[in-house]
Amino acid sequence: MVQEAQDGYDAIEWAAVQPWSSGKVGTTSGSYLGLTQWQPAILQPPHLAAICPQITASDYHDNWTYVNAVFDLWFGMSWPAAQFVVDSMTRGLQVQGVPQSQIDSLVAAFSASVTANLTTKWGLPAAPYGLRPVHDVRTVLLRLAGSPDYDDFWKGWMSRRTGRT
Repeated sequence: MVQEAQDGYDAIEWAAVQPWSSGKVGTTSGSYLGLTQWQPAILQPPHLAAICPQITASDYHDNWTYVNAVFDLWFGMSWPAAQFVVDSMTRGLQVQGVPQSQIDSLVAAFSASVTANLTTKWGLPAAPYGLRPVHDVRTVLLRLAGSPDYDDFWKGWMSRRTGRT
């Protein structure tokens, strides 16, 4: 949720100038992909004609990361595990030169562990199903969990991403 506004803007403008494009770009999808529509729309890409975000949030503090001012630990751990850890793990192992067959095996084991343990054995520290080696996800989780109030962290983050101040 850091680079999506600019990346989305760039992708929209790229699509608009392709030979197969009419120059009018629309986006659609839900959940995280709904988020990736709201963020570039705030930057008003010239060729964006329509967005259709579904089942997503427009406020990442209230009722996404926090519910009634309480950090949603299950969501805070399950969402990164389901959406980002596999990609981060894969990239990290590739950089280390791990053979693809071993990467596939490690990713499969991690995914199986998440599926088996996500609803039964979760909590902090973020280690029960292998999040400990994924430093970037843990850092984000701990930063979000450490900002329960709508403080300067959220005000700066949200104003850049949703227009909320």
